[in-house]
Amino acid sequence: MEKMYCYVGDVLGFSDMVSELTPDEEKNLTSEESARFTPEERAKRVDSWTKLVEREIDNHDISHYQFVSDTVFVGVEPNNEGLERLIKFSKDMLNNGINNSLPLRAGIAYGDVEWREKISFGTALINAHKLGEDQNWIGTCCESDLPGIEKLWNFEKVFVYPAPLKTEILLTYRPVISWNVPEYKDLRIKTSVNAIRHKYVTWRYDSLIQNTILFSMYKKLIAKNLLEKAKPSSFEGHLMEILESNIDIICHEKYLQDKGLKKQFTFDKDRTTI
Repeated sequence: MEKMYCYVGDVLGFSDMVSELTPDEEKNLTSEESARFTPEERAKRVDSWTKLVEREIDNHDISHYQFVSDTVFVGVEPNNEGLERLIKFSKDMLNNGINNSLPLRAGIAYGDVEWREKISFGTALINAHKLGEDQNWIGTCCESDLPGIEKLWNFEKVFVYPAPLKTEILLTYRPVISWNVPEYKDLRIKTSVNAIRHKYVTWRYDSLIQNTILFSMYKKLIAKNLLEKAKPSSFEGHLMEILESNIDIICHEKYLQDKGLKKQFTFDKDRTTI
């Protein structure tokens, strides 16, 4: 075996994308909606998935990878250059995946791996797969102690964030991959057009979307320089508190603007002065 950085990612809703409709499902869909699930249309979506992976594998010069249905396994050399390429690959998989209505979740880990022609195995692949499966959003996170990550902190690459995990008892901050989440309405369209085959949205799906949008809101605050003390290498405070305080500021500014008073005020962190 050899040491490697490994990525394991899969497409959310893949079974919905490729399975034929049941009689009950057909009753609840319009003819136009049902047409998305013909054998030909389902085959096209599988083709879009394979093309996405093959294109990004080529773009990022990935030599070790395997494909099994909705899951892709990737390995790169255990050095800084390999890790940086894997992070860029992860980001492009998220951005280009959602643009093709292929929402992804993935995990990145480091450890022993053995790559063979027909099968690959090892600690890094197992840990990356478990980490990816446990996430409740569209996104990618790394092991909390991933070696070498400290050299790559950047809000446009990888930064510390409370990634939502289904089974984690204690809240843990982990390195997560930065990516460009679509606006809420567009995200709902891109995640439902190919995968959602029911008339009503489930709480499971909705919580996944909400967690993804919370991540996007945090990134927007960073991009607008509204969190002056924020550092990509750590996460200060609580996410909801951060979002709530900034919403309060926005609401206050809107109130002043409506009253024609906004230009008389300047905001100094948590103080408002005249």
